[in-house]
Amino acid sequence: MLGLAHRAQIAMPDEELLAEANKWELSHGGISGRTAQQFVNYVQSICE
Repeated sequence: MLGLAHRAQIAMPDEELLAEANKWELSHGGISGRTAQQFVNYVQSICE
């Protein structure tokens, strides 16, 4: 997930990204490759 976030150039500290990803995981049934990409897309949308 961090690799996807870095490639998407999300300007958020890794610790904060991981904390948000943990919240996302709880409400979206876990983190897979697909849900990790969905999480990164979500973070991009709220950071713009």
